[in-house]
Amino acid sequence: MKTKDQITAFLKSVLLFRPCSEEFLGKLSASAVFKTLEKGHLLFMQDDPAERCFIVTHGALKTFGETKDGMQGVMGILSEGRVFGEAA
Repeated sequence: MKTKDQITAFLKSVLLFRPCSEEFLGKLSASAVFKTLEKGHLLFMQDDPAERCFIVTHGALKTFGETKDGMQGVMGILSEGRVFGEAA
């Protein structure tokens, strides 16, 4: 389990959060939830409601979506420090 200070330090290294105040990062750190995913595990589905953003802290994550013809298309491979889901 990471401490609030460790989480805040990590958030400071993420480009999206660099301009944020120490106070804001502290509040964000307090509400952070960590998940460890096994290969092939789905974090969320394409049409799920957007309730949070995600940050890859270790490893990599593949994002994919369904094309018009029902096939899966890889949208990207996200590496450590990448934020996703924030646009929704």
